[in-house]
Amino acid sequence: MPVQCSASSKASEMLHAATGNPHLMESTLKLIAELMELSARTAPKAGGKDYIVTKVLTGDELKELACEMVRYGQQAGKPNFDRDAAGVRAAGAVLLVGIRDAKPSSLNCGACGYARCADMPAPQDGPEFSGPYCAW
Repeated sequence: MPVQCSASSKASEMLHAATGNPHLMESTLKLIAELMELSARTAPKAGGKDYIVTKVLTGDELKELACEMVRYGQQAGKPNFDRDAAGVRAAGAVLLVGIRDAKPSSLNCGACGYARCADMPAPQDGPEFSGPYCAW
């Protein structure tokens, strides 16, 4: 099945119909995503260490993400990427939050899957992600 990419955003279409302003929904959703991004950036972090990375996607970047999700699902033989891509495509904005180069925090919490931070191996590249990483 070929990748199907649609440029429509149901949320934007609905608000445009209600207000007559085609850009109101996009700008509002982008602002909300940016406020969420600010919250993630300024949230307290374990030991004051900040390993998070964030990015707000709108417009063409959002459409590209949806298309890549469909493509990845098809190529990897993983179901539901097309369904999730439809949700991304219908959204006006997406906030991505990840971690980069996170170091163990020495909390020994087990969230990474290891009882002690000292037992957690160095991150390894996996088929989709590298890890493990400290969750704190």
